[in-house]
Amino acid sequence: MLNSRLKYFTSHFPSPKDAETIPESEWEKHIRDSNSSVFELMFRTYYSRLCQFAYRSLGSTHTAEDLVQSVFFNIWKNRKQWYPQCTPSMYLFKATRNQVINHLKHKKVEKISDLVDINTISTDSNKTPESIFREMECSKTIQGLIERLPARCKLIFLMKKEDGFTYNEIAEILDISVKTVETQMGRALRYLRENLTEYS
Repeated sequence: MLNSRLKYFTSHFPSPKDAETIPESEWEKHIRDSNSSVFELMFRTYYSRLCQFAYRSLGSTHTAEDLVQSVFFNIWKNRKQWYPQCTPSMYLFKATRNQVINHLKHKKVEKISDLVDINTISTDSNKTPESIFREMECSKTIQGLIERLPARCKLIFLMKKEDGFTYNEIAEILDISVKTVETQMGRALRYLRENLTEYS
């Protein structure tokens, strides 16, 4: 059913080209007015990022896509009453987080498995094969180290480094204090530094 919802989003709504001039701060009003082009623009802008965000806590691409599609489906279904108390992007991430939590509770999953896709290799045409290989090895090492971080620490680290969220935004999305975000980031960075001395 969810796959059919996705097909509906991508095939029944018109191209969002005309909506691209509308700022994000005005999306909610247009969506309440059933402007499907703006809704499609929001969907295309955030769908992939939300799927990646959900995937980190689920370890399942299919489940992540289903939950994110549910978020969009519920917004469109209840669009007349959609009055988010934050920006659309923040609302989407918070709604996705809630979907993930509900799913994990339903499945009685206690431990979140975070998978990471992080690219730290710089590109420089003057690099030697040896230095490129060294960077590749370092990248693999970093991936392995991040995977061994505690679940919350790992999620916060990736939200900061990959998604580019500020500490305040991470705190709001995850419903935790900014101090907790700072502490978890400090732990992650300290752990990486201590285990990457060979590559410094």
